[in-house]
This record gives sequence, C-alpha cells and structure tokens, in this order.
Amino acid sequence: MSLHNDINDLVRAELKYRQSLQDSTAVTYASVFVKNGKAVLKDVLINGVSIRRIVEEEMK
Repeated sequence: MSLHNDINDLVRAELKYRQSLQDSTAVTYASVFVKNGKAVLKDVLINGVSIRRIVEEEMK
C-alpha cells in the first residue's frame, strides 16, 4: 500500500467515526492497551465492528 492509500484510509476511518457520533444508537469505543507505560490505540469499534473492516467493506 502506498502512503496516499494509507492517508485515504485514515480519512475514511475518521469520517466513519464522526458519523457514528451523530447516530445516538451507535455504540462507538476504542480498544487500547498499555505498552511501556503508555496507552496505545489498538482499534476503534462501531457497534462491535472494527473500523478497519468498515472502511475495507466500503471500498469494495
């Protein structure tokens, strides 16, 4: 994947996240873990589905 595609995926993910915040029925949360004493974002889930999967499905 190119940097351009990675950036486009990030933009799509951000838009999906913002849309989920406007839907009062959507359950949106972050999955994090601690590495070397710092919080690290593992994934964002919308209604139990990884935002990565949502973006991938949208691109099909």
